[in-house]
Amino acid sequence: MGDAFIEELKKQGIGVEEGVEHVGNIRATQREIDAKKAAGMVEAVGAGQYAPQDDPFIVSRDGYILDGHHRWASLLLLDPDNRMKVRKVDMDARDLVDAANAFEGVEQRGFGAALARISLMHKIIPVLEAYARRRSEPVSAVKLSEDKFFC
Repeated sequence: MGDAFIEELKKQGIGVEEGVEHVGNIRATQREIDAKKAAGMVEAVGAGQYAPQDDPFIVSRDGYILDGHHRWASLLLLDPDNRMKVRKVDMDARDLVDAANAFEGVEQRGFGAALARISLMHKIIPVLEAYARRRSEPVSAVKLSEDKFFC
């Protein structure tokens, strides 16, 4: 999801602003994040092989990320004060998720289901931090399934 989706929103008269946000101020719409994938991105950043903040993230006007949850989680893990480029869409999260799901070629990956349980998102930080510290040990802060945690 990216430029084509943003262009379609603009054609529909929906405002989109380019900007920068603190990673810690953004919340997830996806209910599942693969801890190994996020930790691998952290390692790649540390090795100078990857800069997840360089590609803009699509976010709703109320601060929910639509796409790029693993990149976002890796930035959050590195430092919640990190900044990331965003394309802030003038829609609430629920409407933005609905628009994305209706857009041709978009694969739904748990969008929307998380919105009802978004208040649990604060658990992402301790889970990812624990995973990064003890990669080979199981993390039990939240329910896990094959190295995925649920928000």
